[in-house]
Amino acid sequence: MMLEQILIVLLLFGFLLISVLVEWLKRRQRQVSREVKPAVPPAPVRAPMPVPPRAVGALRPRVEPRGAPLPMDASPRGRSPRARVYVGNRREVRRGIVFMTILGPCRALEPPHPQQ
Repeated sequence: MMLEQILIVLLLFGFLLISVLVEWLKRRQRQVSREVKPAVPPAPVRAPMPVPPRAVGALRPRVEPRGAPLPMDASPRGRSPRARVYVGNRREVRRGIVFMTILGPCRALEPPHPQQ
């Protein structure tokens, strides 16, 4: 009985000693890292470059000289650019489709089942 109590007290003191030692080592390492100056100063943060405005050219009329309307593809801007959605490469898209097929629809959107 006495031996068990001594071992418990020794374990507690050992734990306290280790925790105090770890804190002391962390504090010492922080002080050492503050004293050591980096050889190369960090690069200055650059502000993002503003996007220049788009140049607007002379607008062409949508009617040919003889009076017939031009086709829609012949507009000055051409086709409007499609919005690009970045979902990754083909392999990632294929894996996502397989995951959605395996998991199925979200069950949280279904009404709750009646309890029996």
